[in-house]
Amino acid sequence: MSILFLVLVQPKREISLHSSVVSTPKAFRLLTNSLPRGYVGQSYTIAFAYRGGTAPVKWKIHWVEDYNFISPRGMDINDELGTIEGMPNFDGIFRVAVNATDASGSTSSSAYDVNITREANSYSPVIVELLPSILFVAGIIGMAAIILLPQRRGLSQKQAANDTTPQD
Repeated sequence: MSILFLVLVQPKREISLHSSVVSTPKAFRLLTNSLPRGYVGQSYTIAFAYRGGTAPVKWKIHWVEDYNFISPRGMDINDELGTIEGMPNFDGIFRVAVNATDASGSTSSSAYDVNITREANSYSPVIVELLPSILFVAGIIGMAAIILLPQRRGLSQKQAANDTTPQD
């Protein structure tokens, strides 16, 4: 912001003072300093922020695949809104390059690391998917133990149900 003062001296020795505030646009730049940590299997959203410049802003965002040889699956880039969102499937550190251009052609670019980790108490998606099958198999094994073990000890199923033991 600039303040402009104009002093006019007229021939009759009258002095008049005029002032006005002139707003100069701030330099266009990205404000996002770093990206928050994300977790496997949990929703992740980041909207990149900027200051200055002339709207609208055009975004160009892409994963730098040679950084970690892969991009995080399950996360989508929206170049229209300047966002990354989704549910990451893998852990790791992933690099994203961001380029923003305002309507006057000013640009601002930066690269960020996205750290996706597993929570300490989280389970692998594979184990979670297999859990019903694991419980089913465990239930069958448990039923077999209830039926077969009393017979191995010389008890009939009726005696085992009544919790009686043979007397010697």
